[in-house]
Amino acid sequence: MKKDGGVDILFDSDKEAANNLFDKLAEYGLFVVRKGELESWLLQLAVPGHGPNWLIKIFEKMGEDPESQDYLKPSDDDVWSFCGEIKKWFTNPNRKGIPS
Repeated sequence: MKKDGGVDILFDSDKEAANNLFDKLAEYGLFVVRKGELESWLLQLAVPGHGPNWLIKIFEKMGEDPESQDYLKPSDDDVWSFCGEIKKWFTNPNRKGIPS
């Protein structure tokens, strides 16, 4: 399941149940990659591979110079949305789980 699309491959009621569970976990600071693996992020960069090799290649492809035309700027979807949810939890003074 983690290699084939995560919760997106589930049917309606199972998908809803999985998302409800992951929503509840997120309330306590446990964040699940719902699409399966990290390699499901930034598909537009067309980076093949898996594990540490993939990670190195994805960072190289993202670029390091914000002035470069090829530099990948953060957006409101994909991995950026995931990171945004983590930030919201950390900055919430009423969060569940680890107290602020």
